[in-house]
Amino acid sequence: MDADSLIPFIVIWGLPAFIVVRTYFKMNTDDKKSAINDFRSCRFVLTIGFIVMGTFFAHLGSLFAIRIMELIGISFECRMDVWTHLG
Repeated sequence: MDADSLIPFIVIWGLPAFIVVRTYFKMNTDDKKSAINDFRSCRFVLTIGFIVMGTFFAHLGSLFAIRIMELIGISFECRMDVWTHLG
């Protein structure tokens, strides 16, 4: 594990995750249902979802020096980026 990469990893992924979860819990019931429906939509998953997941896996693989995880993350990023620009 690369100790120098741990702090940026926590800042880049932990802070936004904390803010999103905190904001979600502050929403009323109707807004929560709307947010869940938006996150489950095919459009969200195929555009933002896979790109974020690929970036997360690539960063996590780089942090723990797991090359296969890093490659899987990069392949998710590249595929979804191409699909996003085509459609």
